[in-house]
Amino acid sequence: MVKWSFLEDVMRGKGFPEMWIHWIMQTVQGGHVCVNVNGHRGEYFRTFQGLRQGDPLSLLFFNLVADALSAMLDKAVRKGHITGVMEYLIQGGFLTYSMQMIL
Repeated sequence: MVKWSFLEDVMRGKGFPEMWIHWIMQTVQGGHVCVNVNGHRGEYFRTFQGLRQGDPLSLLFFNLVADALSAMLDKAVRKGHITGVMEYLIQGGFLTYSMQMIL
């Protein structure tokens, strides 16, 4: 689970336009949306539960949050708060290696 306020901070930190952030936050925090099919808008309905798996926006948000997690882990490694768990197998340990593989 991710707090919407965290996602909002990540989008701001990545330089997303404020209008985009406003639209997204309205959508995931109980806004009114409609479906546009071939130029015809359906009735507006309220969103209550945020996003679900399979929602087209969930892929974007997953990548934004995963990138932020990677940056936080890298910062924690640099500051010595966490270390790799297999230093004897992989230089820097498993944590550092796995984060590089994700990027």
